[in-house]
Amino acid sequence: MALTQRDRRALLLLVAVVLPVFAALYGLPPYLRHRSASIERAAAQRALLARERDLLRDTLLLRRALDSARVESRQLGRSVLRATTPAEAGSAVGEQLRAHARRSGLQILRVGPPQVGPAAAGWSEVRVEVDARAAFPAAVRFFAALQADPLRLRVERWLTERAAPVDPMMPPQRDEDRELRVGLTVAALVRIGTLSDGAAP
Repeated sequence: MALTQRDRRALLLLVAVVLPVFAALYGLPPYLRHRSASIERAAAQRALLARERDLLRDTLLLRRALDSARVESRQLGRSVLRATTPAEAGSAVGEQLRAHARRSGLQILRVGPPQVGPAAAGWSEVRVEVDARAAFPAAVRFFAALQADPLRLRVERWLTERAAPVDPMMPPQRDEDRELRVGLTVAALVRIGTLSDGAAP
């Protein structure tokens, strides 16, 4: 049976309407699912790449920090006071104080017996009390020398008062020439043991 012109038009219209509806119902959802999965995979790969970049950066930063810590540890090993016994640790702190006093022009009147704390992990804290006499500039130089040696010595107490003149008949004319009595307590961490026990010097 031959289709009339009107029937052909109706059939074409039907195909034009049904085909997009069929494609939308059966073809579009798989495409959208595939596209969504592709987008999610790409996002996951970008996140993984970002994490790998962060991990690489953190690894490089950690390596630099470890290298810096090794250098500082070697420098600390060269800077700290060392002794083979706790008794020797007390002597080391006293000698360090006397050396600073000689260079500063400070006269040490008395060095108290060192108070050596118990050794822990190869370290011991030593405290020494000192009474001294010096002109103001020498006292300042001595204090500055101790402050410039923080790895070795730490000032815990510092007291000064004007000392009585040596010759009461001839007192100094200038304040900076007046002598001071200085009392201080110095603490230090001392590495106890042989060189092989700690950082190489």
